Amino acid sequence: MDLSASRIDTGCAATVHLFTANSLQGLVDAHTHLLTAAELQRAGGRSQRLESYILLRLLLSEATGIGPGDLDLRVGAPGIRTHLHGVADPPRISLSRTNGYTAVALARGPVGIDVETTRPTEQCQLLLSLLHPSDRRRLNRRRFPRFVFRREVTAAWTRKEATLKAQAVGLSRDPALDEVGTRRTPLAPPGYRVLNLNSHHRGVELALCLSSAPDRPTPAVESGGGVRPIS
Repeated sequence: MDLSASRIDTGCAATVHLFTANSLQGLVDAHTHLLTAAELQRAGGRSQRLESYILLRLLLSEATGIGPGDLDLRVGAPGIRTHLHGVADPPRISLSRTNGYTAVALARGPVGIDVETTRPTEQCQLLLSLLHPSDRRRLNRRRFPRFVFRREVTAAWTRKEATLKAQAVGLSRDPALDEVGTRRTPLAPPGYRVLNLNSHHRGVELALCLSSAPDRPTPAVESGGGVRPIS
């Protein structure tokens, strides 16, 4: 699989890939042999989860130089972090899916990625209600055409999701607590920075959040050498 074709320019040290559903056709059939019995059991035959596990192995192999089938990758249950063992300084990784697209980000510190297709107006109104009051006022007071309103709210929500993933809290943290700013001037909580990325696909918003502070060890669910949580 040519991973370079899916790479998105970030302008920073993080690596981001955006895959279309078409680009992932045949991935499971060609690479299922790389997965462990535990990964196959976790996937339970669900193609999207199998794709995710295979992509993790292929991308981590590229980053570490270890064969994808040789990685000691401990995949957690849904909602539980995955860990890479036996590598001195493994990257962290974040994965996001939306209709027809899969985004993956790798970085040396906390990282979050989110990809979204432009949401319908009704859903945008709901997402808007969940954002910080300053973001709500900013998006409401500008008289956008409807399609621009949908696009900007969707972009704001990708910044929010990416930030919550980088913080490793998800929606357990109130999304209204921190501003996400605008496409031109994105905002993030102290210690983080968020970027809007060009997806090169019409109607697809992509955001990346990284730690702006030195990396700090995060307690892992499992013990062992070279453990780094994968968001």
